[in-house]
Amino acid sequence: PLGPGSGLLGIPGDWTSPSRFVRIAAMKHFASRADDAERAVLLAERLLGSVTLPRGLELTGPEGSQRSDYTRWSVIKDLSNRVYYFRGHDSHALRAVRLRELDFGPEGKRRSIRVGTGGGIVDVTKDLGG
Repeated sequence: PLGPGSGLLGIPGDWTSPSRFVRIAAMKHFASRADDAERAVLLAERLLGSVTLPRGLELTGPEGSQRSDYTRWSVIKDLSNRVYYFRGHDSHALRAVRLRELDFGPEGKRRSIRVGTGGGIVDVTKDLGG
């Protein structure tokens, strides 16, 4: 036996967009349903992580080129609660924007925020009394 994780044996495994789409669709179909919004967001984050392209995995351009195609950011939308979650390539920390708390009217101020800022690693050594 191949061991755990062989339940999707035969599903496309390359990094092309169609294969990644099939992979995430199959995983979403078989994943346990989340029973609240927070668990649904965490499930979506895990599913997206399974198809995220890291830097350097897929090189584009002429041979020997250092140009790389990669997932620059990921977005999860909670439509029921109107929360927009995002994270950049250089951070696994999800950031949330609660859309109900912002003014989208004609007089509302335009705002922007950087996608990939910090939060990648949290050192908890001191929490262990070390």
